Amino acid sequence: MGVRVWLFLLLGPAAYCQLSEKQRVFDFQQLASVFAKNYAPYEWKRDALKFDLYEVAPWLERVRAAQDDLEFWEVCAMYVASLRDSHAGVSFPSNFAATISATADIYGGKVLIESVTRSTLPADRFPFTRGDEIVSVDGRPIAEWLDQTIHLLGEGSERAARRWAAGYLFNRPQSVFPTAARLGGTLKLGVRLASGEVREFEIPWTKRGYPLPGAGRTPNPVAGLWSRTPKLASGERPYYEEFLEALDRKSMRETPRVTGYGARAPYYSLPSNFVQRLGRRTTDFHYSGIYEAGGKRIAFLRIPSFQPSSSAAAAQELETEVAFFKDNADGLVVDITRNPGGSCYGLEALRRLIPQPFQLPADEIRATLSTSYAAELALIDARNRRAEPVVIERLERIFREVRNALAEDRGRTSPLPFCGSTVDQLPAMDSTGKVLAYTGPLVLLVDELTASWGDIFAAVIQDNRRGTLFGMFTNGAGGSYDTAPAGFFSEMTASFTNTISVRQRVVQTSWAGVTGYLENTGVEPDIFYDFMTRENFDNSGRPFVEAFTAAILAEIAKEQR
Repeated sequence: MGVRVWLFLLLGPAAYCQLSEKQRVFDFQQLASVFAKNYAPYEWKRDALKFDLYEVAPWLERVRAAQDDLEFWEVCAMYVASLRDSHAGVSFPSNFAATISATADIYGGKVLIESVTRSTLPADRFPFTRGDEIVSVDGRPIAEWLDQTIHLLGEGSERAARRWAAGYLFNRPQSVFPTAARLGGTLKLGVRLASGEVREFEIPWTKRGYPLPGAGRTPNPVAGLWSRTPKLASGERPYYEEFLEALDRKSMRETPRVTGYGARAPYYSLPSNFVQRLGRRTTDFHYSGIYEAGGKRIAFLRIPSFQPSSSAAAAQELETEVAFFKDNADGLVVDITRNPGGSCYGLEALRRLIPQPFQLPADEIRATLSTSYAAELALIDARNRRAEPVVIERLERIFREVRNALAEDRGRTSPLPFCGSTVDQLPAMDSTGKVLAYTGPLVLLVDELTASWGDIFAAVIQDNRRGTLFGMFTNGAGGSYDTAPAGFFSEMTASFTNTISVRQRVVQTSWAGVTGYLENTGVEPDIFYDFMTRENFDNSGRPFVEAFTAAILAEIAKEQR
């Protein structure tokens, strides 16, 4: 036994065997089966995007043609990425990553260096700097590299996908990029310097973890990797709460290296007369303040995500801030750009920003036997624990709708409410019935990285005519997701969208006709504005701030007529 261990340590990656062709085919078929069984937007992707996940024959040809396990894993990643779904993906059992202390993003259609850590990349050896343009990666034009990388990343928005890819330029986790294990010691980067000269640099990778050269011919089963069988042992958190929370959670599965993504502080500079209120203390969830422009007092609020550590504390913080804004501001700008989503705190924020009754979108749930079983157990658990009647009512409806969908051979349920038992919601009120929500003019900032619950939030503001949306189309990540093992031999993990969100009104799209689905369509802004320009890059976002300030001043003027 000891000899075997020492041989493994000495041989390292070379000791790994590769899967057989039959094992790869088996694993791919299991991956496809996971999506066939659990994926909610199947018909939408088939009809609107013209990708049918059931048509696996050409993919099986690629699986059989793969030269090794890493190529096979890439085929699996490309298959799932073809769904163009921000919630869908496949990850691989590796902790290896190669990184470089720099970041990049796309401005004005060009990939620019956004930051460089000089302690690891000294200027005398690497004289590129913030704002220099990346023109090639390992000898390939940057556009070609982006196109190839996008094929491994599933994103609801093509614009977001390209930015996601740029964010991975200096960060290559093998869990996402199987062939990261083959990276050499350096990255060859072609850079156009500020002088106009194009130079090529060889930048050393920092490598951490253990690179996997393959899955191994006969890996052992992993006990307890994933299970939908709930644990109802005494003293644990109620299972019914976990079941509902999973349906209500609408957040991104990956965190890209994009400046300001999910960050509390804005990634642009606010006016010089801006007086900050929230965001100074580590306990503050929001960032807020007030400034003057055009003779008006403009309130500013950034919501970094919809997943605070304490929803109750965040709601109270927002309620206090809204009370201040009602007395001291003529209009409010709310920033949910670069927001990865979250859970039902999104509803609590809406209840403090919409002063009249409003409606949420609804979710169509993928109907499976396991969902039916889980819903039934959640209902039993809720009844045994004497949960609130509205909770039991919601669980009864979910269980009934899933059972009906299965009996009628439908893939999904009818639209069901999330974050409560009804789509009809009321603004926040005090004990006397006084409305606490903000009542003044409102502008909501959105972009292609406003995702998941961010999509929901933007749709609610627009569909209920509460304010003006300013920016770009939101991400189009419309639903919640779950995970499952997908490959007995490879030990991959699949993420799949198991609900699809439906707006309270339909919209006309140029590519999919009339639809109420948020998936891929996102929410169209009322005022288009692209932050990702060279002008904003060079001026810390000042043109962006001037533009949204003009928008809120226009809204204030409308109300005062």
